[in-house]
Amino acid sequence: MIGGDVIVAVAGGKAEVRVNDEPVDEWRPGWVEEGSEVSISPVREGFVVYVATSGGFRIKKVMGSKSTYYRACFGGLGGRLLKPGDRLRVGEVDLNSIWDLIAGKTAPDEVRDRIPKQNSVVGVRVTKGVNYDLLKEEFENFLSNVYTVSPESDRMGYRLEGWC
Repeated sequence: MIGGDVIVAVAGGKAEVRVNDEPVDEWRPGWVEEGSEVSISPVREGFVVYVATSGGFRIKKVMGSKSTYYRACFGGLGGRLLKPGDRLRVGEVDLNSIWDLIAGKTAPDEVRDRIPKQNSVVGVRVTKGVNYDLLKEEFENFLSNVYTVSPESDRMGYRLEGWC
């Protein structure tokens, strides 16, 4: 639940977004009335979902951020994942002036098309570090394999499966 009318946009990985159980478009701003329930399904494609609100969330900053670092149990709402019934407050702004600027806008196709599809193979740029000469064989072996991004990955980094 969100307290007060708010403009919300959801982008990033593909997920189903609903307001009061009605589907809404991703990658577009939407006007959400006070007391509405916004639900976002688990990510089906891509990795993370980003939620932006007019006025921002009224949550205490930790290390300069309002994000949640779940594995370390800090930030956001008590360092935990959001759960049904959580109520998020947002800052107050002049919604009408913002809405006039952004209504009907969306991210360009070339931005949305960068989100990888499930089970797709994507290239990742890798650079040689200062200890490359010490680990040359392992480095070359690493580069010659295909990996799966583990569900244990987070915003701090990808965990790869498939290499022993």
